[in-house]
Amino acid sequence: MIGLQEVTVDNKDLLRLTLHQCRVAGGGTTMYPALYRALADLRGLGNQYDSWIICLTDGDTKDDMYQEFRRDLCASSHNLHLMIVGVNLREDYRGHLQEMCHKFGSMETKGGFISSGSDIDSLNDAFGTVAARIPVSQTFQLDGALSDRDCWRLMDNFSPDCIAGSDMLRKKFWIEFLFRRVKVFDENKQFNYNETHDNLGSSLMSIMLGEA
Repeated sequence: MIGLQEVTVDNKDLLRLTLHQCRVAGGGTTMYPALYRALADLRGLGNQYDSWIICLTDGDTKDDMYQEFRRDLCASSHNLHLMIVGVNLREDYRGHLQEMCHKFGSMETKGGFISSGSDIDSLNDAFGTVAARIPVSQTFQLDGALSDRDCWRLMDNFSPDCIAGSDMLRKKFWIEFLFRRVKVFDENKQFNYNETHDNLGSSLMSIMLGEA
């Protein structure tokens, strides 16, 4: 189990290695201890903004710590939300997880259960649904801090033709231009909580690039 922590340049590679090693599964599911730990970590932050727990599960779990988890979930803050992606789960177990994502009716929440198949397309669709429910400004933060090498790679891959290969001064102006506009969107509730306009982010980005 990896405790909640900030992703930084110094620990990013170690976290990637640790997560890669976690991919080797030995069977069995102990979901409740992990969810209980996540609740405790987030409670310790005292976050005034929305916080999200994203859980991926493919089977029934042991009942270890279920009562403790249920108690703390129902008593958790109103801005903490649980989303569960269930892979090939039987129908009756889905209902239980849906109740859990709604905090057993104890309060209003933005959490929810998402059913998925085990193929890559189904999983991509499921996590696309998860990403769509989290405000844009929060999804920006999930990437953590970029290293200089990561930053240069992204610039080389995505800079438009008029900027790619240019001198450093022009690249600096380009980055500052994008940063100012992204910062405006990042602090705009109408943009972050948009549920009306499809593809709003990509549409606005196209307009911004045209202006540049």
